[in-house]
Amino acid sequence: MSSNRQTGIRSDTYDNLILDAGAIFTNFTSPASPGTLLGATRGGASFKRVPKYKELPYEGQVGQVVGQKHLIGAEVTLEVSIIAFDLANLKLSIPNSKTSVPLAGYQEITEDVWDAEAVHSLTNIAIMAQVSGRANPMVILLDNPIAERDLGFNFKDKSETVSKWIFSAFYDEAVGFANAPWRIWWPD
Repeated sequence: MSSNRQTGIRSDTYDNLILDAGAIFTNFTSPASPGTLLGATRGGASFKRVPKYKELPYEGQVGQVVGQKHLIGAEVTLEVSIIAFDLANLKLSIPNSKTSVPLAGYQEITEDVWDAEAVHSLTNIAIMAQVSGRANPMVILLDNPIAERDLGFNFKDKSETVSKWIFSAFYDEAVGFANAPWRIWWPD
């Protein structure tokens, strides 16, 4: 008896799986020289691209029409759940952060008066993950990122603190708007 079961499995399916949590790097250059490791994660990371459209409705239309929606941009984010903290990665989670020494043995992190230029202290942030069947990893890069969401810590008995940071990509006017401030490098 033959089966009529339909699946999405192809002969190369198991050579195209993105494996494990990957690693997050700041100021990424290449897989051979990936930049600075952001820190250990728990719960992994999540890349999202949410497109923004302008709709051109008109009277008498009975449904959506081809050409009615125009892409006007996208919000691109990388959400990271950090479990290992140090002075460098904590500063990246606070836009426009500054440090001082309040007393011996401590570094104090706070934020300066809002300054839009100093907020973008990173060139990029990247997640690099292994792809089954490939020698090289895949890489997702966000340009000119800042941590846009609230910094928070949850302190729980018999547990480690995990803080969720959401980095957003930004265009740079000096470079122009022809290329999106994010990209995916898929291995051959």
